[in-house]
Amino acid sequence: GLTFTHDLDAILPGLVATDTPLTDPCGAGSSLTGTSSLAFTGGSLAANESCQFSVTVQLPASASAGTYPASTSDLLAEGYPVASPASTGLQVEPAPVFSKAFSPDTIVDGDVTSLVFTIDNTASALAATALAFNDFLPAGVVVASPANLVNSFGGIATAVSGSGTISMTGGTIGAGASGTLSVDVTSSTPGDHVNTTGDLTSSGGNSGPASDTLIVNAAADLTITISRDRDPVRAGRTLTYIVTVTNRGPSTAENVVVSTGLLPSLSLIATMGTAEDPLGVPTASLGSIPTGGSVQFTIKVLVDRNQFAPFEFGASVTSSTLARDGSTISESTSLTVLAQLFRPDLLVGASPTNLRGDNRYPVSPTYSAKTKRATASISVAVENDGNVDDAIRTRIIGRFKPRELKVFSGAGSNLTGTVIRGGAVEGLTSGGRAVYRIVLEGRDPRRTRAMNAVIHAASESDPVQSDRAKIRIRFEVRPRQTGGSTREEHFQQIIRNQP
Repeated sequence: GLTFTHDLDAILPGLVATDTPLTDPCGAGSSLTGTSSLAFTGGSLAANESCQFSVTVQLPASASAGTYPASTSDLLAEGYPVASPASTGLQVEPAPVFSKAFSPDTIVDGDVTSLVFTIDNTASALAATALAFNDFLPAGVVVASPANLVNSFGGIATAVSGSGTISMTGGTIGAGASGTLSVDVTSSTPGDHVNTTGDLTSSGGNSGPASDTLIVNAAADLTITISRDRDPVRAGRTLTYIVTVTNRGPSTAENVVVSTGLLPSLSLIATMGTAEDPLGVPTASLGSIPTGGSVQFTIKVLVDRNQFAPFEFGASVTSSTLARDGSTISESTSLTVLAQLFRPDLLVGASPTNLRGDNRYPVSPTYSAKTKRATASISVAVENDGNVDDAIRTRIIGRFKPRELKVFSGAGSNLTGTVIRGGAVEGLTSGGRAVYRIVLEGRDPRRTRAMNAVIHAASESDPVQSDRAKIRIRFEVRPRQTGGSTREEHFQQIIRNQP
């Protein structure tokens, strides 16, 4: 009766046999029983015989890598020692090392980063099979599109764009080898996102979870523009600037502030549309501007009466939200406006379509043989060609009887003002014109009839600033006898603009 014992738990706590009992492992009637402690009994060997048998053992999950000495008891025969203990060493190989990293681990809202899982089996002399793990991404982090999944372990790896799960099953890594699985992920949620996987399991044991943190920073892209309600502007008048700030994202811009600088020639009247209303300060707090949003406000200023040259207005915008490159947002712009001293500029001509230079053309008069008078109706067009849009009042002064001077608004007259008493027109804005119709009469057909007149214009808002033009009108009737019975009349008028 050969017997021995083998305490597996003494080798490594939790070490157990998985395929006991064994029947007749060494001679008929012999057996090997037990799990954590093995007992061999009933063995028999004839002279010059030997036997060999094995048992499968399972390591505890908590087993650390290393070499563990293993020795049996003495081999007994009928209770008497016949051989010393058998000894060996149990070599426990480490499970693969599992890690993960975001590369880069800091991104801007909406950007993409690569999530890399690394399985390192370089410390093991055994290949690891049945590699498997699940990674449930934190809220606000998803698989990017495209996912760009790259897997060096084989098996089945899954990463669906827009989802929050990455998984692998059935992977393999060789002894002494290392490999990676990478997936692109993205986030539009600023903050610190801690990501911890489930355990990596394999034939080499439980490698545990892997963890890393993705930092997503908010970022904004602000632009600032300035427009104005007029250019040029008349010195001594008000001017309104329109400031527009737009956020091109990708995140909401927080604590947006616009600062402006006013030249000494500009006096601030008020800002409108900002948090400072109605204080009228040149610094405007705009609060938060969402992605794709714009905020607009106005700044009303008074231009100094002595400012007759171009002047600049500048504004800059800042935000507590950083730019994409991590720098502080600070954008600025400026706008130049021309200031002018207003002068109404008269254009005077013979017709609304001919208002420059001398106007001279023949016209056939109406001749009455009975009264021996030649008469003609002459049109004098006046246009406000001022350098800014300011209304003027015009009137024509000459040797006219009331019935001989009229203002009409027929075709081509472009009458923008209002006709008032005395042949004056008021409310004539820049580009607008009035047409005066003058009736001239000549009694003696052998004489030239000439007339001088002055057209006077004054700004309605500032009558001191005015302009005038002189016109000279002449017509003549020249008789011509043909066969002693027919007379043909000729009429000519000359209008000269003489500022």
